[in-house]
Amino acid sequence: SSDEIKINKSSNAAPVAILKSQPASWNIPTDRVLRLDARESYDPEGQALMFDWAASHLEEIELRPLGQARAEAVFARPGLYGFTVRVTDEAGKVTRVEREAAVHGTTGFSGFTEPLLREYWATANVAPRGNFSPYSWYSLDDVPGWLELQVLDTAAKPLAKANPQYPFINRPLPASSDWALQAKLRLVSRQFGDYDAGLMAVLGEGAGAARYTIGFNDGTRLMIRKVSLGGNATTLKSRNIAFKQIAVRIVREGSELVFEW
Repeated sequence: SSDEIKINKSSNAAPVAILKSQPASWNIPTDRVLRLDARESYDPEGQALMFDWAASHLEEIELRPLGQARAEAVFARPGLYGFTVRVTDEAGKVTRVEREAAVHGTTGFSGFTEPLLREYWATANVAPRGNFSPYSWYSLDDVPGWLELQVLDTAAKPLAKANPQYPFINRPLPASSDWALQAKLRLVSRQFGDYDAGLMAVLGEGAGAARYTIGFNDGTRLMIRKVSLGGNATTLKSRNIAFKQIAVRIVREGSELVFEW
């Protein structure tokens, strides 16, 4: 047997806005063009669509509409740039979609696709994995596009300590101008325990220097911490998570730090 169901649609639905980019990661160097494509957007009633493009920090970029559903952007300097496409159908219903591009300079992005770290990276308390590896090692060979860091639990390496013994890989950041530091984090093998893994930024000089961290805590929480020069740790944010992979970012905007995940 079969049943017949009749549905009467009484109102006009808003269009469905879809925005893609090339490169698809939305991470791009300043010397490349970001291509924006909304051609997969559609209207449920099949009406014609109009597209309006907008971007943040227009003084730093050139936004070029290419016909109706495409656009491209050229960047003058690194930064975080927001893009919006406003899709309107013939009945005036509007849908907006927003995305953000992370634009970096020549040495601003590490894809970890080479066997060795680039020259602007430095290491502390860790060495490349070899035939005889120390208790802490890193590898760029195991998983393409990932930096893998192993730390054995042979001895405590507390985060809150004036003289850090934990392994870290670091690079310089601008001393006075704005910057953004972002990464994807993924737990491999051991998932739980007493540890922190993630991003760290050191701000200030002398007695006023402090370390700020964001990342996995004990494999079960996302935690943001501040560690003073003397080793005193303060938890700024903590929340339970059930993910083995997260994307995190620390952004400096003037005198403020913004933590995103």
